[in-house]
Amino acid sequence: MALFQKSVLKKHINDLDKSTVAKAYAKFRSHFADAGKQANIKASKEEQYQEGFLRDLFVDALGYTLNPNAGFNLTTEYKNEKDSKKADGAIIREGMENFKVGDMVVLKSGSPPMTVLNVPNNSSDCLTCVFYKDIDGSFHPEKFPAGVLEFYKKPIKTVSAY
Repeated sequence: MALFQKSVLKKHINDLDKSTVAKAYAKFRSHFADAGKQANIKASKEEQYQEGFLRDLFVDALGYTLNPNAGFNLTTEYKNEKDSKKADGAIIREGMENFKVGDMVVLKSGSPPMTVLNVPNNSSDCLTCVFYKDIDGSFHPEKFPAGVLEFYKKPIKTVSAY
């Protein structure tokens, strides 16, 4: 069974800028298709090429920015707070790390304001948010992926001088 449906893959592939993909693939091939470099990579210990791999593939070919550069979205030795295991590298994505407990959020598609109750340490989990649903004022916690939420912007009321 395929990881993605063919129609989903086709849609996302068609949305890619062809010239950007061609440039990234040319950079990838210039480095990783070189037989001498392949032999050196195979002969190296994992720790010796770990940072080099992130730089060669993700920075040079795919355009990520490696920590400690400003605005980085790629880092080495990333500690998973849930089980304290370390990953050799991690892509820092926008979203969940921006939300904190107590933040007011809404669904991007529209919803009443909700309060964030829990921000999980594992990025595959969902945020727990609470909102009032019933007339009796009962709390209703629900889980949402960070990608469907945005910060609540309280409407500014204008006062007329007339």
